[in-house]
Amino acid sequence: MVNDLDADVATETAEAITAAGGAAVAQADAVGGSEVADALVGRAVEEFGRPDVMITNAGALRDKTLRNTTDDDFDLAVTSHLRGTFTCVRAAVARFREQGEGGRLILVGSPAGQRAGFGRTAYSAAKGAIVAMTRTWAVELAGSTSPSTPSCRPR
Repeated sequence: MVNDLDADVATETAEAITAAGGAAVAQADAVGGSEVADALVGRAVEEFGRPDVMITNAGALRDKTLRNTTDDDFDLAVTSHLRGTFTCVRAAVARFREQGEGGRLILVGSPAGQRAGFGRTAYSAAKGAIVAMTRTWAVELAGSTSPSTPSCRPR
């Protein structure tokens, strides 16, 4: 599954994967809400039978200093990066458990979430929160010895 806001970019990426011998399909949606996350996981099941890995790397940059960052700028960054990661991981983990064999999560943070980045208030906040969620999920998801619980280790 390749997802991007830009349908042309998603299609081009899926075609490149297919041309290299892989299998991929494209979908154009804005991540953030549960309905999109559920649809992405559902489409992966329809197209490939099951998802084995969820990689979250969606996000929007609005590089502006604090005084120039609007509510909409902040909300766009937090919704795409942070909420998109949350809803996609939740949907994937639910499916991994249904499959009974677990799965893998690859969640993309950024050094900007740990250190200052001029003009990156919203981006830094979201990426720092992704690191915090990853650490929490590592504890929650690795705490079970059940084979149906996916492993999740921060790197």
